[in-house]
Amino acid sequence: MPKPLIKRVRNFTLYLIIQFLRGVFFIIPWAARIWVGKTLGTFARLVMKKQKKIILKNFELAYGNKLDAVAREKLLKENFTHYGISVFEFMKCSTLSAIKVAALVTEFEGAQYLDEAKAAGKGVIAVTAHLGNWEILPLFIAVRGYKAGAVGKKLFDERIDTIVNGSRRRQGVMIFDRDSAPIAMIKELKKGLVLGLLVDQDTNVDSVFVPFLGKIAKTPSAPALMAKKFDYPLVTIFITRRPDGKYKVTVNKPIEIKAEDTPESIATAYNKEISDAIYAQPEQWVWLHDRWKSPPIN
Repeated sequence: MPKPLIKRVRNFTLYLIIQFLRGVFFIIPWAARIWVGKTLGTFARLVMKKQKKIILKNFELAYGNKLDAVAREKLLKENFTHYGISVFEFMKCSTLSAIKVAALVTEFEGAQYLDEAKAAGKGVIAVTAHLGNWEILPLFIAVRGYKAGAVGKKLFDERIDTIVNGSRRRQGVMIFDRDSAPIAMIKELKKGLVLGLLVDQDTNVDSVFVPFLGKIAKTPSAPALMAKKFDYPLVTIFITRRPDGKYKVTVNKPIEIKAEDTPESIATAYNKEISDAIYAQPEQWVWLHDRWKSPPIN
């Protein structure tokens, strides 16, 4: 079978699976998400052997000998349960209104930093990570009355992209393609946009090599460059799952940027805050990404 045809069949199959899961999870009550998460997580832990190796390697890089075998296995199980819960939540939330999704957030810390920027007519560069349920974050920001946007990569299949990014747009979030020119997002930042950027993965974008979880890692530099060039407040923002299943959104104090600061020094600052957030709730971060795959440039 020709490769293009194999790709189309694979993508269509994945599209059908996603639609099927959306239908199934629409019926399952929200209260069952922990049970669903544990079930999906256990299954994934048994079959995703390659990803499990990456996770364990990342544990070693981030913790060294601070985690013994028992602690590593406990964190591994909790992490896979988080993935299972997140899959359920993502599918479930795609069938709900933005207001219902935002109502899942019961704590909002640091709102004054967004309010101050809004009052000054300034946009905000909001750096975040694949922590907790990051998909809810821009919806919550939009429902709270801020102009919300996020940068992401256009998905490999138009139908799947319509499900994912189309749902975000319908719920009031502006989506910017990370591979496109930044003119559109800069224009909206001038109108008070809170622009979310995920910077905790090794991707093919302009980057610098700075510490992340104690190890040098390739880190996107766009937030640092935009914040300094256009004088926008630069904050880190996170959404984490609480023990009761609800969420907490935390906006940290804007990072101070001085004239002598470089992209490296600014990225170091936001990586420090991201690392602290991950260490506080490590089970809720996406450890299955090969975070340190790119060796530092000498």
